[in-house]
Amino acid sequence: MADIVVPVTEQDNRVGVGPWEGPWPEGDQWDPALLRDGDRRNVVDQYRYWRHDAIVADLDARRHEFHVAVENWGHDFNIGSVIRTANAFNAKAFHIVGKRRWNRRGAMVTDRYQHEHHHPSVEALVAWASGAGTGPRGIPLIGVDNLPGSIPLETFDLPRECILVFGQEGPGLSDDMRAACEVVLHIEQFGSTRSINAGAAAAVAMHAWVRRHHFEQPIFGQAVDQRTARASSGCKHTPMRGTTMTEYLVLLPASEPRYAAATDQEKADLHRAHTEFVELLERRGHKMTGGAQLTPSADSRVARGTVLDAVTLSDGPYAESAEQVGGYYLVETEDVDDLAQVCGRLMETPFHTAVEIRPLVRM
Repeated sequence: MADIVVPVTEQDNRVGVGPWEGPWPEGDQWDPALLRDGDRRNVVDQYRYWRHDAIVADLDARRHEFHVAVENWGHDFNIGSVIRTANAFNAKAFHIVGKRRWNRRGAMVTDRYQHEHHHPSVEALVAWASGAGTGPRGIPLIGVDNLPGSIPLETFDLPRECILVFGQEGPGLSDDMRAACEVVLHIEQFGSTRSINAGAAAAVAMHAWVRRHHFEQPIFGQAVDQRTARASSGCKHTPMRGTTMTEYLVLLPASEPRYAAATDQEKADLHRAHTEFVELLERRGHKMTGGAQLTPSADSRVARGTVLDAVTLSDGPYAESAEQVGGYYLVETEDVDDLAQVCGRLMETPFHTAVEIRPLVRM
């Protein structure tokens, strides 16, 4: 293919390139009008002379999994800057929450290359997110604001699929949006003021996602409890390097007769609960190191004896009971109380009415 970069003459210092020089290239992506008249758009060289719909289609083929949502209650001029940054990092889509009309001036026409969704209320955004994405519970909302109780962005492992939510300059996230977010993150600051521009904060948060999931860079203090929140906006959370985490055995007793009588739908619901349990462990900073489902207790064999090579075996479990351990997880964490709360997802099913969590002592 011929070189698509046509140099601009010394007398022509306008943005972009002039008419195509030489034979026109072949392909459906090329725009005849741009080839003839020149391409003065603010696009990267790869897309010079391309049709608008061809550029969007190419971006769609490799968009990242994060979305961006901005509350628009007061026609904030920073919204355009956030949307322009979302284009730079090729977000899956952007969402305007509140007024349909928003200040597009700062977007510099980049919104034309993205997918826009409008939601008249926070509830509407939550409803959309709950039915989107690949996970069974939709796409989580991750707020970004400098608030008491917020968590440092720098030590939080952003999920691959998420909606990064930003408030307006000044008031920040609304109360309704804060309540809808799974977590609210702040950006650590070290100067005299307590906040940074909303457009700049959005750029930092999106770049954090790109570093984590596009470049696969580990977060700072990977072993640090990611849910540790600062008590107020004036208290600095200082993560520690190399914190030792405790490993726990999560035992899952269950009624074998109840499971044997379970319907296909109940078994599917149980499988979904375990899938979401594992997802929640990672999302809330715990590390699963192992686990397995056990066969029925009837397959057990009990060994009894007091002397080497003089052991007798009997069939069946050690203790005859309707409830037997049906499986286990091995989990490393610094926050066993939160681990117990995550186990509550398993106890939403009729099979796991209690879960035993016991620390391990490594030999």
